[in-house]
Amino acid sequence: METSPIACLQRVFGEGGSRRTILSAAAAAVMTSIGLNPVEARKKRKNNKKKKRKKDRGNGGGNNGGGGGNECQFELCDGLCVDIATDPRNCGSCGNSCAAGEACRLDFCVSALQGVNDVAGLAVIGDDNFAVTSPNESRLRRVEDSTVFQTIDVPGPITGGGARATGVAFDASDGSFLVLDTTNSRVIRLAGDGTFISEFGSFGSGQNQFEFPEGVAIDPVTRQIFVLDTVNSVIKRYNSNGFFLSQIGQAGSAEGQFQRPRGIAIDASRNIVVADTGNNRIQILDQDGDVIRVIGRLGNGNGEFVGPAGVGVRNSGGIVVADTGNDRIQLFNADGAFVSSIGRRGAALGEFTVPVAVIEISAGRFAIADLGNDRVQILNFVPRP
Repeated sequence: METSPIACLQRVFGEGGSRRTILSAAAAAVMTSIGLNPVEARKKRKNNKKKKRKKDRGNGGGNNGGGGGNECQFELCDGLCVDIATDPRNCGSCGNSCAAGEACRLDFCVSALQGVNDVAGLAVIGDDNFAVTSPNESRLRRVEDSTVFQTIDVPGPITGGGARATGVAFDASDGSFLVLDTTNSRVIRLAGDGTFISEFGSFGSGQNQFEFPEGVAIDPVTRQIFVLDTVNSVIKRYNSNGFFLSQIGQAGSAEGQFQRPRGIAIDASRNIVVADTGNNRIQILDQDGDVIRVIGRLGNGNGEFVGPAGVGVRNSGGIVVADTGNDRIQLFNADGAFVSSIGRRGAALGEFTVPVAVIEISAGRFAIADLGNDRVQILNFVPRP
């Protein structure tokens, strides 16, 4: 019987061999036709497989790859592994085009704010215009178009000592700022140029007292001030002059109760959005303190939190949360349904270590106080083509 590869192929076809048998015979026949004997053909096939595996590794065939022996910096873009180290301004099939100084990530561009390395609170002033507090420096900085253009020193108490500036809110009616001095348990009002206007509060649990407050917000209609009295686990409401009006909630884990809340915002419907940090959830309440909605529970899945410290409201009516213990940002729609999660623990752009505050500074653009990395990151979502 003839045993040449071509004769074997003919015989396999005639006998109705399996698909694998036919393919093996065909490969052997092809190798023979180009001058390789069966032994050489087998070696050739093995070498081709080895080369393919090596090429796949070198080209970053998966998320564990990294071309040229460099550290892996690949992100998955619609099935394409795009090297963000060598292609920082265009994510290929993702359709992102990032500005100079920004790094490209899946679905968004990101940069770090220059000139700020001590962060705590954030407040929206206008489109691409916001304020950030620096607690260790006792300063408030104004940022416009991703550039710091004003630095304000936050004064300490008249009894001496410095201020620790954390929570901040902008009063659009007169252009002033409310800044929390957490260490001294007081609320300070500063004019837009940094001039001291007034203050109220002291340490304690009374109506005009706080224990290390961390969050503050202003109702844009009434100018009423809402202060998160963090250690006392309540919200205290004041008029624009600092006169006590009412208290919302108490310490506890039931709906409408709080455990060391740290983040607060007022949405377009004038509802109060609270990062109930110790209870690992977000609570949304009306102006009377009645609970409208509760979002989240302890965990690391979608819509779950570990010690969320910051919350912001979106132009779309949704909310954005600094999921502090999980080192990520989570977005929700106006009904409280989960939309997406951004980031992971790390120090690269687009990664976070203990994010404590987040705001939307314009449609699709966010500022994040990345406390553990001592920076503010600015994320810009880019619609896909």
